[in-house]
Amino acid sequence: MTLYVDIEKNLPGFKLSVSFTAANNTLGLLGSSGSGKTMTLRCIAGLLTPDRGKIVLNDRVFFDAEKGINLPSRERKVGYLFQNYALFPHLSVEQNISFGLRHCPRQEQSRRVAEMLEMMNLKGLKNRYPRQLSGGQQQRVALARSLVLEPEVLLLDEPFSALDDCLRDQLEEQLRETLGKYHGHSLYITHNIEEAYRICSELLLLEEGRIAASGLREELFKRPPNTLAARLTGCKNLSRIRHIAHDTVEALDWGCRLLVPSINYPLPSINYPLPTINSPLHSINSPLPTKGGEGKGEGGEDKDKGEGGEGNYWIGIREHQLSFVNDKTLTNTFPCRTTSVSESPHSVTLTLRLDGAHNPPGGNLQAFLYKDAWEVLHKQPYPWLVRFEPAKLFLTKEK
Repeated sequence: MTLYVDIEKNLPGFKLSVSFTAANNTLGLLGSSGSGKTMTLRCIAGLLTPDRGKIVLNDRVFFDAEKGINLPSRERKVGYLFQNYALFPHLSVEQNISFGLRHCPRQEQSRRVAEMLEMMNLKGLKNRYPRQLSGGQQQRVALARSLVLEPEVLLLDEPFSALDDCLRDQLEEQLRETLGKYHGHSLYITHNIEEAYRICSELLLLEEGRIAASGLREELFKRPPNTLAARLTGCKNLSRIRHIAHDTVEALDWGCRLLVPSINYPLPSINYPLPTINSPLHSINSPLPTKGGEGKGEGGEDKDKGEGGEGNYWIGIREHQLSFVNDKTLTNTFPCRTTSVSESPHSVTLTLRLDGAHNPPGGNLQAFLYKDAWEVLHKQPYPWLVRFEPAKLFLTKEK
């Protein structure tokens, strides 16, 4: 079972152009506001008509611009959970859930609605109206209304955005259980990176109406294919690099040289002397090599090209993967100090500056610590020692 989407939609000042195939699991759509996530769902549901392309579910054509096919939404068997739930205020819980079943025999309506009331723990609320429900109860009614149609595709547009954290956690657990039993396709929009990781097995990263990256969630977080994908998946630490040797790079924005023996992209071999790994650079203000003659290596080749591809490489590490150590002889370990501290009830985010590095005076590295680790670290005298563990670093291309 597959959902095939290849569409374009032009609006004043914005163009949606996406092409993807979704398997029978939960696909997460992640991206900034205005990136085209909701527009994509509305096109699949038949609430918005693309200008070009196809939408096909299991060989059943929803939309084909060339053939003039455009099934109305009521014939697509799509369940849509709107961001604001869109419940009918004049209908009871039971009537809201059964609204899409008006074409079914009364006995069939009663059976399906009873199943949904039981599944969503709404039996005692069936005669209430939306204004008499909490936000979590409204969300469950909206989800029941979507599932009662036995849809082949379930579209969820930020279903937890209006809920507080405690209620969000409870309903997320219930939703994961519900989706685990659901046998159709489900597409899930969220701005919350951690929520997307917990709920969705695959991710589609959107930016300005286009797909920045897609794939299994583990791969996108571990090895984002470009800087945009890295940022969309929450990576705060990215730096331009200059290749020094086969397994060594200069991180230009961090002010250090890093050994990267097991990095996930091939680096060119250049006949440069190996640096002293555990000391920050003293001067790194020259720009990266560019095309058109600047920064050329021997033979006129661009020093920023890896094997088999072009483009400027960047290096990255996620904020929770920076570690503080006591042994300065460990690979990729540097003296540092913090320039700012941002605390939450259970964790701390530090902005760091490496000692001796000629990078911005405010620092440009972020590290995440839980409060118990912070209570130990902040009592230590400067300089602290921060480590970029080679296995945690990734290389990616500029986007």
